[in-house]
Amino acid sequence: MKSSGGGWTLVNDVSADVVDIIAGSKARQMLKCLDFGSAYVVSPVFDDAWSWSRPAPVLLAGTWDVNGAPVTCGAVSEYTELGCSWWGFGCGTGLAGGNKVLPGVSTVPLKCADDTSAHTGGTFSICGKDNYGYWSTFVRTED
Repeated sequence: MKSSGGGWTLVNDVSADVVDIIAGSKARQMLKCLDFGSAYVVSPVFDDAWSWSRPAPVLLAGTWDVNGAPVTCGAVSEYTELGCSWWGFGCGTGLAGGNKVLPGVSTVPLKCADDTSAHTGGTFSICGKDNYGYWSTFVRTED
């Protein structure tokens, strides 16, 4: 899978309703450190409605694409008790340094974040640190 071309649309400043139109009935999410950067994380296919503010994380277990390499990630989140405003889709393998991307939370200090921040771990820490505050979020339909 390539991270450029192929119909990816930057959605950071787009309402959830418009993201759903772009996504169609099934889609993928791509997170990049910069709009035009080369490092990326692409989700498995999702078919849930998009949201920039969910009361709980939506975790997609399966094979994620991290810079062209397949990486397995589960559906276990260690931060559900925070009551954050979760956005997009994430994954997790549980506590400690396993693979994870949890959009909407920061862990230094442990707090809720905004709609461009996410906590990552393991192979998913593509931006040089586990808490990155400026993700560029893209969506591509798989219809």
